[in-house]
Amino acid sequence: MLFLFNIFQEDIVKLQTLNLAAKLCITNPKQTQLLCQYVFNLAKYDQSYDIRDRARYLRALILPGENAGALAKHAKKIFLAEKPAPVNESKYKGRLLSVSADELRS
Repeated sequence: MLFLFNIFQEDIVKLQTLNLAAKLCITNPKQTQLLCQYVFNLAKYDQSYDIRDRARYLRALILPGENAGALAKHAKKIFLAEKPAPVNESKYKGRLLSVSADELRS
């Protein structure tokens, strides 16, 4: 797992890794809580402020201690919200093809 947070990784990859760890910890805390803590600890020492801030925010939200905030109760709704399926629609739909068959053959 150390390779996930090295200096050569893009920040977006690190942010998505933090999100994945948070979702895993929410859905199956018994098996993934140590992994989640490990990823958050790695992110705590990252060079990017964004990574460190996101890790601190997620740790407080997902692994709340004795002083859990109001958002901690709704962590499952926040991270595992239902999303609509993507629709693959061509931007050329509805356009008429103005090329004749003779032009296509040449």
